[in-house]
Amino acid sequence: MVKSDAQWLIDVFEPKRKQRIDHTTISMFVKAINIIMEQNRKVPTCGCEYKVTAQIANSLFDQHYNEIMSLYNESTRGRKKKS
Repeated sequence: MVKSDAQWLIDVFEPKRKQRIDHTTISMFVKAINIIMEQNRKVPTCGCEYKVTAQIANSLFDQHYNEIMSLYNESTRGRKKKS
């Protein structure tokens, strides 16, 4: 996971993760799983799998929250280049 992934998880995923789970939001949950677990899962084809997928994403987010926040708050090191 890199800083841009952590930024997406905090800025986009976290505010929406407790909302409705349907065909318009399931890709967000799959993306979160793929970022945290460094996998390449596909969006489930059956709506019956949406709830479980969302639960997995939320659980992974909670388990890795400290790691995500440390990346999110990480500042760049070194001096800035002059333009």
